[in-house]
Amino acid sequence: MSFKDSARKQWSERRELCGPALVPEWPDDDGQPAAIYAYPLTAAQRAQMRVLFSESRLGDDTRDAELLILMARDVDGQPIWKKAERSDIARHYDPQIVDRLIGELNDLIGESADSAGGDGEADAPGES
Repeated sequence: MSFKDSARKQWSERRELCGPALVPEWPDDDGQPAAIYAYPLTAAQRAQMRVLFSESRLGDDTRDAELLILMARDVDGQPIWKKAERSDIARHYDPQIVDRLIGELNDLIGESADSAGGDGEADAPGES
């Protein structure tokens, strides 16, 4: 097997749903904590994260919401939120919980702020 084949195989094996990150503050109808999953980021998603962390987006109040939308998946691997919901998330969800969840999802998928395009500061990703 060539190293190119090995690289493709390694990525396909790593590209599995990770999680869950549990959010007790967001219980379901049965009182169970929300269970949020994530996939390792693709090259395109990493590029989106770099844009979100660019200088032009520093004061953007929907940045954390967009990160959550980009990363969060349900147990079946489907996106939980749509881009159209970013303002609702930014204005009506507790920013500390969103920030914590983004950090937990990053940990689950093995990302760091530096590798995904953040500035490496303690508040990135998911700066509130």
